[in-house]
Amino acid sequence: MLSQKFLSELRKFVKKEQRQAVDESARKKQRDSAAVCARNVEAKALKIFGKSRDYQEDVCLSRGTLVASEESLDSYIVLNRGPGFTGLLFEMIDARGLSDKAVYHKAGIDRRLFSKIRSDPEYHPSKATVIALGIALEADLPEMEALLCEAGYALSGSETFDLIIRYCVEQCVFDLDEINEALDSFQLKPLGGVA
Repeated sequence: MLSQKFLSELRKFVKKEQRQAVDESARKKQRDSAAVCARNVEAKALKIFGKSRDYQEDVCLSRGTLVASEESLDSYIVLNRGPGFTGLLFEMIDARGLSDKAVYHKAGIDRRLFSKIRSDPEYHPSKATVIALGIALEADLPEMEALLCEAGYALSGSETFDLIIRYCVEQCVFDLDEINEALDSFQLKPLGGVA
């Protein structure tokens, strides 16, 4: 059972983060993130095309039509493709020396669902499933965000569910029952038994 102190701190955290999501500092973070993204794109363009910002003249027409060769596009995809959710998940499981059974059991997911994830690299799990697996792996925040990213999700700074998950991960709370209790205290759907 979660302590009243933990729940009180969680409520303060959620309120603060939700206010911050609409605050100017949140918009600044987005601008900073966009600047980092632009620098990364430019660095990758330099790697691929051997040019910096001027590469756009060769790659794009004024209306956004792609004129890069198929080879350039293939190179870009090869250079930028991540391991995918399944690849990253099983990398993390192996790195921790865990068994599949221990992970899906701790995540509260069905063996058949876990088998589907293992056997189909293109399988797209729900956000709740990804989070439950991250919790089972006791992933720190960057690892949790990487898992979510590879599955096409993110932890939002404005969603109460996501803030609770982030808070629990930051506080190293990896007990599914405790996390579900925290979610329940905000009348949110629990993790476990997810699809």
